[in-house]
Amino acid sequence: MRSSIARLRTAGQRLGERLATNPVGLAIGLALLAVCVLVDALVDERSAALVGTYVVAPLVAAMLAGPGVTTAVGVLAIAATLASPSWNMSGPEVDQAIRVGVTILGTAIAIVGATVKGRFRGRSERLRLLDAVGAVADGSLPLAETLERVTEEITPMFGDICIVDAVHDGRVTRIATRVSGRDDASEIEERVRRRTPSLPEWLVNVERPWRSIPRWWPRVREEDLRRMSHSPDDLEFLRSLGMRSTITAPIRARDRNLGTLTMVVAWSGRRYDADDLHFAQILASRIGLALDNAGLFSDLESVERRMDSVMSILDEAVVIHGPDSELVFANPAAARQLGYSTSEEAISTPSATLRERVTIRDEAGRIVGAEALAGRPALTGEPTPPVTLRATDNSTGQERWYRTKARAIEGPTGEILYSVTAIEDVTDVKRAESASRLLARTGEQLSHSTENRLTLERVPQLLVPDFADWCAIEIPGDDGLLHRAAIAHRDPERLQRLDALRDRHPARLAEATGVERAIETGEAQLFELTDERLRRVATDGGHLRELRMLKIRSAIVAPLTAAGVVLGVLELVNHDDSRRFDDDDLATAQEVARRVGLALENVRIADERARVADALQRELLPPSLPRMSGWEMATMYEPAGEINEVGGDFYEVFPVADGWAVVLGDVSGRGAAAAALTAEARHTIRTAGTLSGDPCRGLYMLDENLRSRDDAALCSVALLVLPHRADDEATVRVYLAGHPHPMLLREGRAEPVGSPGPLLGIVEAPDWIAEQVRMGPGDQLVLYTDGVIEARRQGGERFGTERLRGGLAGCSSPDGAVQRVRSALATFGAVAREDDAALVAIRRTPISIPDGGSPARDLPVATSP
Repeated sequence: MRSSIARLRTAGQRLGERLATNPVGLAIGLALLAVCVLVDALVDERSAALVGTYVVAPLVAAMLAGPGVTTAVGVLAIAATLASPSWNMSGPEVDQAIRVGVTILGTAIAIVGATVKGRFRGRSERLRLLDAVGAVADGSLPLAETLERVTEEITPMFGDICIVDAVHDGRVTRIATRVSGRDDASEIEERVRRRTPSLPEWLVNVERPWRSIPRWWPRVREEDLRRMSHSPDDLEFLRSLGMRSTITAPIRARDRNLGTLTMVVAWSGRRYDADDLHFAQILASRIGLALDNAGLFSDLESVERRMDSVMSILDEAVVIHGPDSELVFANPAAARQLGYSTSEEAISTPSATLRERVTIRDEAGRIVGAEALAGRPALTGEPTPPVTLRATDNSTGQERWYRTKARAIEGPTGEILYSVTAIEDVTDVKRAESASRLLARTGEQLSHSTENRLTLERVPQLLVPDFADWCAIEIPGDDGLLHRAAIAHRDPERLQRLDALRDRHPARLAEATGVERAIETGEAQLFELTDERLRRVATDGGHLRELRMLKIRSAIVAPLTAAGVVLGVLELVNHDDSRRFDDDDLATAQEVARRVGLALENVRIADERARVADALQRELLPPSLPRMSGWEMATMYEPAGEINEVGGDFYEVFPVADGWAVVLGDVSGRGAAAAALTAEARHTIRTAGTLSGDPCRGLYMLDENLRSRDDAALCSVALLVLPHRADDEATVRVYLAGHPHPMLLREGRAEPVGSPGPLLGIVEAPDWIAEQVRMGPGDQLVLYTDGVIEARRQGGERFGTERLRGGLAGCSSPDGAVQRVRSALATFGAVAREDDAALVAIRRTPISIPDGGSPARDLPVATSP
């Protein structure tokens, strides 16, 4: 019972599908039958002739539609004839039987006529299709246009989907696709074009004897879709097409298979029968003739032969990948790069196996997948700029640099068939660039080092991870142990394990692999860390297991030498998932170690010179400032330039007949010559002023000495004579010998004072005129050298006198004046100054006299400058 119902349901579906193929013919036939029945019912006169007109409906349907529509209209006409007595009682039962017979006979004639007409029309359309294919089979059109014309003719007349696949040497390439009859036909066509073909093996393997047998599925079932699909997503796509029937026929020409023609009916509602199968074979042979005349495969074979000849003599490696990313061609140079002796061996190896043999990294050393290869994007149609990659052979550890360029090969209709990749070995160039860049960075970083500790800490950071996985600097100690001064590792977790391992097992110089020899010979060592070496280093079985877990492939130990003495060693290590060090790496490591040793020696020399310069500078300044009744003083001295250079600024305080002389001077030049001139100037002014009681006598004597020298020697001086009196107010004499004007701080303002005089060492008969400056309690005089006002910031702008006046205004103490100037210079953003900056601030204080006594005596007090 269930099977009968299923058959009825299937028959109903088929009938519905056939009716849906020509709705116009069905509508006209039903409309005509309805008109005949309506007229018969409305006419009062009883006439059997009107009932006989019902047969016209199936006859008209036969002329407009196929057998299915004609049968449906005829069945309805017969039913109407049987029911006509209910509205037309025009005759006896014999007449009614005749009317029914006439309708049945007319319907049968209409069905036969529709069938004959349909077959004749189908054969006419097929003949027209064969003629159209034959019209393009003369070879006058290009291959792409030939395929386009052929598939346009086939759809939608003979199928909803038409596919042409080329088969050559067991490889299948989709060369044409056409879809019609749906709004989303273009999207389906693109998806079918990109889809990997699903052909039976006997149509791909041209050696099979039954290679000319087509594949015909009158009804496409679920298991057929599963057999065709490549993935769950592909299966869903095939289901969405609603395929009803399909034929795949071999395309043959001159007794060889050129490819296949696949036709599918789906949304049109048709199914292929045996006649369609026979026609499909004929159509495929015509297409084969068209393709053969277009020269597809003869040209392809000729091009391949020429390509093989050209590629075999190229030094540059060239590979070709198919749409599935599998290797389909490799010239001998490419085969050698891949580690194979012949091209055939490389091609026969699956791509997955090839990828397992090498680790691919980008220029920065990051591991990348196969999608980074230039050929992969080319297969998807993406732009493919040249790509530089590093490939490490996992078995040998050898690393090579390659620059790859890829381009897609498109089929006749624009689909991508292959990607061609040219591979250039640029190892020598990139290794040279990398070494030069590394040495340049090393030199730049080491040139800024001023401490040994900072120098050593910077080196491993420069070498990891670009040059090595792991870098350490070891310093041998008097206790026979190696002390780690710095270390870096590309993996922080491994670095923690290394630190823990060192804590548990300190490294001894006598047992360290390669270190002892590097220290003894002064030459860098390159070696593989074999299990035998590990056994010699390990202190016990647990230590050996931990060393093995490090998985070290190769190492370099380079001595750090300074002044002929080995200070330590530079250790470089690569793990087994990285490249193996070679002789070029050894040379680079030795040069880095040499530069590090030189930097350490330079730091040592700079430290020694700085200590000497500091000691000399201190000797050029007074060890202490005396305590002067009624006066408070503070000083500032900041040398410019390198830390180990001696400046030319000086200041001095000494007693004279009228009180105290305060001198601030600045000699020309820097270094040892300036130090000698500074000492001469300071002591000349002090000695002459002290012995004569007149501080100006020191100026004249120094001027004479400077002018008598063979070399140019100049000096500027600001001289203050502070009175030794008990009054609150005091008159200060100010002498200026080519020096900037002092600032008088009074009532919150800063004003310059002093009369300018000639520079020492220039004029034959110089004359310096004193300016009298009265100072009350709280007033200050600030002397400074030109290094203060000529300090520059980025862009060249000077600090200037106005900024100095603004910084000093409102200052109430000498210490405050010094701090304000320092703060103003820092806020200004002064960069490294060209000259020293010295400042002396003097403040007038009230005189206190003990009861019944005399003013306090001036006593020296040790005050740091």
